[in-house]
Amino acid sequence: MKLRILWTAILFMIVLMISCVAVITTSPKQRNLTQRLESFPTANLPLKDSATIYWNTYLIPFIDARNDEDCAFLLGMVHAHLRLAQMTIFRRVAEGRLAESAGPFATSIDHSLRIINFGAAVDSIEKELPLKTRSWLQNFVNGINFYQDNMVDIPVELKLLNLQPEPWEIKDILRLGRLASADVNWFNWFQWLKLREKPYWDQLWTRFLDLGFQSTPSFSTNAAAFDVLINSGIKSGSNAVAISASCSADGNAILASDPHLGLQLPNWWLIAGYQCPSFQVVGLMFPGAPMILVGRNRFIAWGGTNMRSASSDLYELNSEQFQNIKSRNEKIKVRWWKDKEVEVRTSEWGPIISDAPLFKAKEGQTLSIKWVGYQITDEFTSFMKLNQATNWTEFQYAFEGYGVSGQNFLYADTEGHIGMVAAVKIPDRSQVRPDDFILNPDNPQHNWNGIIGSNDLPSIFDPEEGFIVSANNRPFIHNPPIGYFFSANDRVDRLKELFQKNDQIDLDYVKKTQVDVFVPSAIKARNALIEKMDSFNLCKSSDQKGIDFFTTLNEWDGNYHVNSKGAVAFQMLVYHFVQDYYTKIFDEDIAKMLFSSEHVNIFLQQDLANGEATLLKGSLENALFKAIKDFHQFKNWGKMHRLKLSHPLGRIPLIGRKFRFGDYPAEGSYNSLTKTAHNISNKRHETFYGANSRFIAMMKDLDENYFVLLGGQDGWLGSDHFIDQVPLWLKGEYIQIPLRIESVRESFSYQIQLEPAKRY
Repeated sequence: MKLRILWTAILFMIVLMISCVAVITTSPKQRNLTQRLESFPTANLPLKDSATIYWNTYLIPFIDARNDEDCAFLLGMVHAHLRLAQMTIFRRVAEGRLAESAGPFATSIDHSLRIINFGAAVDSIEKELPLKTRSWLQNFVNGINFYQDNMVDIPVELKLLNLQPEPWEIKDILRLGRLASADVNWFNWFQWLKLREKPYWDQLWTRFLDLGFQSTPSFSTNAAAFDVLINSGIKSGSNAVAISASCSADGNAILASDPHLGLQLPNWWLIAGYQCPSFQVVGLMFPGAPMILVGRNRFIAWGGTNMRSASSDLYELNSEQFQNIKSRNEKIKVRWWKDKEVEVRTSEWGPIISDAPLFKAKEGQTLSIKWVGYQITDEFTSFMKLNQATNWTEFQYAFEGYGVSGQNFLYADTEGHIGMVAAVKIPDRSQVRPDDFILNPDNPQHNWNGIIGSNDLPSIFDPEEGFIVSANNRPFIHNPPIGYFFSANDRVDRLKELFQKNDQIDLDYVKKTQVDVFVPSAIKARNALIEKMDSFNLCKSSDQKGIDFFTTLNEWDGNYHVNSKGAVAFQMLVYHFVQDYYTKIFDEDIAKMLFSSEHVNIFLQQDLANGEATLLKGSLENALFKAIKDFHQFKNWGKMHRLKLSHPLGRIPLIGRKFRFGDYPAEGSYNSLTKTAHNISNKRHETFYGANSRFIAMMKDLDENYFVLLGGQDGWLGSDHFIDQVPLWLKGEYIQIPLRIESVRESFSYQIQLEPAKRY
């Protein structure tokens, strides 16, 4: 064992040295906008007709093509030009091929990814694609391949990671789509496996379910009787808003959306527009996906939030069910080491996820995942129909074949109407309230009775309130439940409050809501803490530091502004109370879980009201003593709560600083509209997840479309446009992107004129 550890350490040092040398010798070359455009291939293009790509000063493109085939082809080239390295890495993740670049330390990740198998349904999906979708995807893929074959420079990441460009196929795009559609509930399962063995698990599970069923719906349906039944029985990554003409200052609809994802560089999104016979659209695109996912066309605008739908179930198999398990061996290629052969097992309930090294199941436990994503669904055709939709009816039926991941899609149109549709396929389950997250395939209550699709679910059109909001909350009440575990109500309740206050909403007001940092549950938790401390006579202090602490805590307004001192006081008190109290009544694992939970403020309110007095008093005394001491370490919230922008290569020891691009005071918190998620701590910490793009469409004018990315448009390390939108982001400013081609020609300063290759 000791010899193995020694050899592992030696290998790590060798890999590290090789990586360091590689990074040093592949330092990013600086490129300005002109240089980046000059490197775009323009010769011998297999186009059918002439075309133009316009670029603005932020390197945002707008393609003007005379036919659909050329448009999709050029879109593939644009994606490759801006984000080839990012797309290639995404592709390797989806395939479970990271060890080919990262070495033996990634074999466990690859093994786990091979078991999950994001490509399980890809071949079947490809066979069922409609002709128009297949043509669009194939031409997009052709554009990527042409760019790869003709690119002048190779991205730094490909050199460093020894990633040789490989030809792309339609199935690669489909597999990326499945990767992006991973069920968010899986991450809950990974966390709960350890807790499930605890004596308090049943109590904890009940609380989790209660929080899910207490989620504020975006709209109500005719299922009021069911609502009463549920609530009487249990007491139980993104913002989007649609504003109708009746509530807007200019008498036209407005749509706003700010997706939430990991805060790393390059940004997960790119901004683009294109025009051809079938499309005239502008919006946010996922690198490697050839459709606008959030944006607008001439008639409608759309934005979405993750529904957190229950699209998967986790089953525990018994010995009788082992008979039908199938097994195959796969080879994982490993850089700097010998290749590894792994076993991948599947059952009729899906892959055996307990075999995955990263899935910490109990020894001897055989667990299988059943996921809608393993069935044939067609999200790409849905997005094509969405991009072409001209009215509410076409918008609704665009999602007929959509499956995963479940999304709440909000709608606004040029006629002033608004609406929301649930884009998802969920299992038709008999059980309203599951007993556990691990199910028994022999129990009829745990089986699927078919699939329920988007057209079978409620939708809302032109509600009386004049607006619709969505923030990863429960979209509506339905049986079977659309999901079980949603975001805390802070963001959805705050949005409703802000838009109920104003019936003359304009662009500036919408912009302000997207940078709002007030957290309702924090004020309620603060008040509960003060009330309980006061009942124990703990709110008095003769020490100046204690007086300052109590004064600051009492005066805090619930806003997590960078200059807020009250946010620091609240954070310190919550951290030390959670650490002390929940470790005593449960154990340290629960305290750690709550440090990363957006529901911690609700837990606090419930337990401060119902907890045993002696235990509460002791924990509050301990927490106060430590919080007052820690409070004075930080001048304000921004000194404590940081936004560190870096490329993943920035984590490499010693030389990673070349790939770190900023350390800023961060506005917001876990549950604010400006979401900057973090683990609760008494130390300086960084946000790792949250709002990373913003979009607003003013439907009165095709050209009033506003975007900004946390980072930049270009994924090329060394580009002037890698982080050039960060100053805009920090100031709450936007880039206007027109939809009319005449406006594009006038406002976009650069263009690339493209001609078909000459045929002799």
